[in-house]
Amino acid sequence: MRPAGAGTRIVCLTAKSKNRVKLVWHWLKIKHGYPNLNSLGKMAENNVSEFLAFGFSVATGFVAAGLGASAFQLATNQRLSFEIPDWTLLSKFLLAIVLVLAGPVILMRNGLRGWVLEKRHPGWLAGTVAIATGWSFISGLFMLHMALAMQV
Repeated sequence: MRPAGAGTRIVCLTAKSKNRVKLVWHWLKIKHGYPNLNSLGKMAENNVSEFLAFGFSVATGFVAAGLGASAFQLATNQRLSFEIPDWTLLSKFLLAIVLVLAGPVILMRNGLRGWVLEKRHPGWLAGTVAIATGWSFISGLFMLHMALAMQV
């Protein structure tokens, strides 16, 4: 059993440190116009809306990638991979379009497989997630732009 207060830090502001905090706060108000709570609220609101737009775009791209990979698997009865089979020129062109759309799903599947089955370093998975997120963001942004352009 731990004694009370063991392993905890107690922060106590003395009168001198309280005055320093007040001086710093006052200096920020005079020098930089802080705290302007209205502008801070608007800034936080803008950051949240930008983050939500980013998340919506990533989700749209990843869903489109999953649908593309599933449609390919349904049509050909093969798993989608970055390997280009020996097909006709038109089939290779269509496969390239599907690969551009469904790339994040292939990356995530291979990354998770490497981490779980092949016991790769978690850094590989983190890199894969970062690349797949960026790819999903760009493809989702493209999909949303096309949807808005077509007035869907």
